[in-house]
Amino acid sequence: MSRSYLTPSEAARFLHVTEATMQRWLRQGLLNSALLSGRGIERDALLRWAREHGITPEVHTTRLPKPAADLLADAIERGAVQVSSEGHDAVSAIELALQGLEGLDEEQRKTLLRDVLERERMATTALGHGVAMPHPRRPPADIIQEATISLLFLEKPVDWAAQDGEPVFAVFLILSPNATVHLQVLGRIAFMLRNPGFRVMLERFRSQQELVDYLRTIRREP
Repeated sequence: MSRSYLTPSEAARFLHVTEATMQRWLRQGLLNSALLSGRGIERDALLRWAREHGITPEVHTTRLPKPAADLLADAIERGAVQVSSEGHDAVSAIELALQGLEGLDEEQRKTLLRDVLERERMATTALGHGVAMPHPRRPPADIIQEATISLLFLEKPVDWAAQDGEPVFAVFLILSPNATVHLQVLGRIAFMLRNPGFRVMLERFRSQQELVDYLRTIRREP
């Protein structure tokens, strides 16, 4: 059976996102290399990838309401930041991050934990540099209306199967209302991790407000 290939512009139209967003995803490596070849982006593989990330190409029309820089700062300010000595592996760290969020009932916490662990079983969410970004396999739109991050700093870093072999000390638990916002948040964190100043800020964390204020000073888009 012949395969259909798309240019980045065609792939953007297929997913109903802007071409700039598609190019950014490609630069940041958010699109799995298995989708790409010398002939372009394989359409069926892109469709599977989109559905795995909660994007429905046929009807998806969501647009990002504000710049990604504001989105990340707002998500951390809206969520929670805590330091803990209790997390001893990825599962317990994710549980602690969920416990830090206010406004969730017990059933919602159980649902989110199940979905986040399901995604984690697919592949590690450790990015390297001691940072992991666990998140549900599908956006929990029925629970979360705006992007929210629960940031957990572990006093004793844990093995998260990161490609660079570094244990994780900073856990960004990401909850997004839709796939477009989710990918923007992922991309913004990946972009910030290339900034040595941001990595130092994480390693020397002092307060939630200091971190949010720092993010708001970084205005350049990824």
